[in-house]
Amino acid sequence: MANNSGHVSSAVANADNSSAALQNCGAERQGRIRAQQALRKVANSNDSNNSYPLAPIAITWSCFSQVALIFVIRNGTPRQPLIVPLARACLVFDPTRVPPASLEGLEGYSHCWIIRLSSKYES
Repeated sequence: MANNSGHVSSAVANADNSSAALQNCGAERQGRIRAQQALRKVANSNDSNNSYPLAPIAITWSCFSQVALIFVIRNGTPRQPLIVPLARACLVFDPTRVPPASLEGLEGYSHCWIIRLSSKYES
């Protein structure tokens, strides 16, 4: 009988821990949503002090997009090149913002990372 009550106590403790973990996940998600909403509100305001002093430096054409994009939306492009080995994209730099000398020697590499800054976040 004592063994059975220990099992029940253990099950109750596990249920309490699971419930607390779910509440923590829910609270974290709500916090992220509030942060994204606040960021979107600031980004959409017309105050120039709240914006990034950046302008697009390139346009990308991809097999995943129908038109040229200036990095304004997320397309769900795969990040694992082995999954879609024949996928190709073309990155066209604005020569007034990216001097050709900054790309010298790039052809010596097999891969390059493109880091993108999004001004708006999508859920």
